[in-house]
Amino acid sequence: MKNYARKQFSCEDIERIQAAVAAVEKETSGEVLPVVRSCSSRYRLPLMKWIAVCQICFVTVRGAVSVIRPSSVGEFDLPVFAAVYLMLTFFLLLLPEICPPFLRLLAGKRGMDEAVTSCAVHSFVRYGVSGTENRSGILIFISLFERQVVILADKGINEKVGSDTWKTVSDRIAAGMKAGQPAEAIAEAVASCRDLLATHFPPTAENPNELPDFIME
Repeated sequence: MKNYARKQFSCEDIERIQAAVAAVEKETSGEVLPVVRSCSSRYRLPLMKWIAVCQICFVTVRGAVSVIRPSSVGEFDLPVFAAVYLMLTFFLLLLPEICPPFLRLLAGKRGMDEAVTSCAVHSFVRYGVSGTENRSGILIFISLFERQVVILADKGINEKVGSDTWKTVSDRIAAGMKAGQPAEAIAEAVASCRDLLATHFPPTAENPNELPDFIME
């Protein structure tokens, strides 16, 4: 999943999103930062649990066979057993990379929800969305592996724009991702932020650009 996000967006896609952000920040005093992340977690704990269960089952079955049919245990049984055991472990470690839906199944919806929310909050602080002068920053956080979108707005915006509004915007992005058009969906979502901010956050005389226009992780 490494660098997966960068493979999903062409240079034209990035320029389109950046242009949409620039338009918002030119016509309002709000700051919008889209962040696209390949995945919010490696989900090592559920993966390790699954591997441990498979290993225990493998060892148990082999032990049972050796008890029931002692004659099946030959001179080279231990080296063969060790080789198969290592191959099984290696395959299980590679399986999430080969079949991402399998890792999503292991992680579970609750685990992915928690990982995406935690990662979004971390990005909100890390990239300074919480530190704009007018407290008018908006983070549009997209996690591709989990296929989830989280929108976090700073205090100044939350006081004037209802949370239900962001649910509509995030659903629009999720639908675009499902349709295979993530760049178009993000650009349209950013444009909708312009309409929401224009009433409450008109542009100021200086109107500095306080945040990056687009980040891929």
